[in-house]
Amino acid sequence: CTITLHWDCEFLDSDCNVGWRSVFTLVPDFFIALWTPVLLGAIAVSVHVTSVRQWTPKNNIVLALFLIFLAVFGAFGYTGMLGVITGVLAAVAGLVTAIIHFAGHKELAVLNL
Repeated sequence: CTITLHWDCEFLDSDCNVGWRSVFTLVPDFFIALWTPVLLGAIAVSVHVTSVRQWTPKNNIVLALFLIFLAVFGAFGYTGMLGVITGVLAAVAGLVTAIIHFAGHKELAVLNL
């Protein structure tokens, strides 16, 4: 299915924009599967950008666990090799952040852009 919005439909044609409806849906199973990477990515970006920050991890180990969660549930299974590469980067960042935590670094390892 494509995400094209068709204008040449019958007035009550229920199958006209099936492609659009398959992407922009509120059916819980499909909504979660389609939009999980976007939501987790937005949270990850907001951790580093102060003007849009919605959540701040309490310490580096919480940030590390979030990054690993992001890799496993929001990257590896999506968008082919881009998802794998993104997942590896997030997992490595999580591992480095955990090492920073256990090395005794108390300041939160965020960019504060």
